[in-house]
Amino acid sequence: MIHILSVDDEPIHQFIIKEFLSNSYELSFVGSGENCLKYLCLVEPDIILMDICLPGINGLETSNKIRNTLGYDKTPIIFLSTLELPAYRQKIQQVNGYYISKPFNKESLIELINKVSHIKK
Repeated sequence: MIHILSVDDEPIHQFIIKEFLSNSYELSFVGSGENCLKYLCLVEPDIILMDICLPGINGLETSNKIRNTLGYDKTPIIFLSTLELPAYRQKIQQVNGYYISKPFNKESLIELINKVSHIKK
């Protein structure tokens, strides 16, 4: 089963992800970039769902650390954010990330997860 780590500080967004994905995927949840980095030292998820606006280390900085420090160079990172993509497109591309705007629908999220799930760590 595909293991997905969701990184978001908003409980409602974590709840929605759980509702959308819990029947088909193994899920883990953390609420900050710092907790994400700690978690990744213990467990290797297949896909990371990352909010951009996080307390402390934001999602883009966290993703840079994931790629450059922890060696998760091929693990798909899907950014879920209310922020407009054009302003962050280059930074998302620098970490080989994907993007879905919030609010998102179940079908588009699952479609993107299925698309990136073949990528090996």
